[in-house]
Amino acid sequence: MSDTNEGRAVPPPVMIMNHIHGMMLTFAMRAAAELEIADLVAGGPRSVEELARVTGTQERALYRILRALAGAGIFAELPERRFGPTPTSHFLRKDVPGSLRDWVRLAGADWNVAALCSVLDCARTGKDGYELSKGMRMFDWFEQHAEARQIFDGSMTDVSSLTVPAIVATYDFSRIERIVDVAGGHGALLAAILEANPGLSGTLFDVPSVIRGARASGPLTSPGLAGRVAFVEGDFFQAIPPGHDAYIMKWIVHDWNDEEARRLFRVCRQAMDKGKRLLVAETIVEEGNLDAKVMDLAMMSATGGIERTEAEFRALFEATGFTLARVVRNGSPMSVLEAVAV
Repeated sequence: MSDTNEGRAVPPPVMIMNHIHGMMLTFAMRAAAELEIADLVAGGPRSVEELARVTGTQERALYRILRALAGAGIFAELPERRFGPTPTSHFLRKDVPGSLRDWVRLAGADWNVAALCSVLDCARTGKDGYELSKGMRMFDWFEQHAEARQIFDGSMTDVSSLTVPAIVATYDFSRIERIVDVAGGHGALLAAILEANPGLSGTLFDVPSVIRGARASGPLTSPGLAGRVAFVEGDFFQAIPPGHDAYIMKWIVHDWNDEEARRLFRVCRQAMDKGKRLLVAETIVEEGNLDAKVMDLAMMSATGGIERTEAEFRALFEATGFTLARVVRNGSPMSVLEAVAV
């Protein structure tokens, strides 16, 4: 016996079946997220007949999807084939603090699943799942598929809601005057840093398509941050804005293999004066951290990237002109590795 279910031991074959069934729940959650079911029931229970009519779906099929999700605690199933909200369904709503709707849409999207299903072929070929399923790397494919890119960017903002408060609360940014958020997406992390540290100014650096979105509607457009933010477009494998006190990257390095990560760090080092700080916010693979190890398989399949141990990060830093000064853990899935340019 190696797992439990409501206090009872679960035989290993049943545990395997339970893990497999989890895949179908991912697809069901994605369907509910795309159909905006959580928003539709937020004000109170609604019949599956009404939900099917509003969403343009088949009533029996929708009932089966929602029944399964209710069994997992995501919605509440009520008499007369009605479904209502739960504390969990709140986080599948659009535009609410802490929403994970885009993360769910990414996880279950057919174009993403095709890559994630390539674990065996990745092991056999050394290529990532997007190369195998689409003939190009993930970020190159996103540049040609705007809707997918929008979902991906939204999913990164979703993840930020789980990690940014802990990062800002536990790392002392007050010693810094100017900081660059490298590949910072729509700027959720940089906005939180600036709001908590009024003496700082910041630069958001990312590819042109992302910067356009950040300028249009991201958190850095807040009137309270006017005059303290610069937006810079570019390719971080070529050059990043030089001369700042610190550079931060959140969930970026894990997208890349070791050779690419070293290349990225070398570009950072070229932009930095001796003694300046490179802050890398990443999940660290540690004993017992199953989530990090499963995410590592997702990175292998999606981008060819790697979730790393502290020792592996240390080796990357030492090979590229940095020394790892400390690791700031904060209770969230991401720690901050503070490297100093030497």
